[in-house]
Amino acid sequence: MNEPWLAYKNISREQWSEVRSSMIFEHHKWDPRIGDIEVLADFAIIIHEQAWRELASIAEKLSAEIFAAEGELRCRPEFFKQLGLSWKLRWALRGAAKKPVIGAARQIRFDFHWTTGGWMISEANTDVPGGYSEAGALSRLMQQYYSNAEVIGEPAKLLCEKFSAAIDKNTSVGLVHASAYTDDRQVMMYIAKELQKLQIRAELLSPDQIE
Repeated sequence: MNEPWLAYKNISREQWSEVRSSMIFEHHKWDPRIGDIEVLADFAIIIHEQAWRELASIAEKLSAEIFAAEGELRCRPEFFKQLGLSWKLRWALRGAAKKPVIGAARQIRFDFHWTTGGWMISEANTDVPGGYSEAGALSRLMQQYYSNAEVIGEPAKLLCEKFSAAIDKNTSVGLVHASAYTDDRQVMMYIAKELQKLQIRAELLSPDQIE
């Protein structure tokens, strides 16, 4: 089975040090370690264009399936108990069914893994704001050392542009997150920076500040 990526090469120690410092001080990746293990690699994984298109197609189909299931569930309360949903969630879903779906954009992060059986996913992450600076800033920083690669899409930039098109530019945007966690805070800072590029003022908020 052919691997979907090119053979990788490490960048120099000096180049990686510059990338790491830029991620910390310019792009809010404040803690690039877990214990003593670096979470930022000194190489880029570059996948073939055909593999990228395959992944994009799979992700779009999985998203459509999730949205279709949500739409069905909104109208079929008889399945709530069968699915083992708590009474609080059942109550919330019944209330949601009476209201229109509102949203400028939604995001789902599928965690894909290359296996002997092809592409598999370990999870679809919809509730944790992670991976934006890595997919955007880190990819751009690493690209300068690989002449045969290009960055396809920047999720945070796209999300903010979609959101910007749906609101009044004089609106102040609240970014609600689990403010006690550095991982969440640093991502919200990164997204706030992207919104500021679009002349949108962003306020970082914790859930207990919302009424």
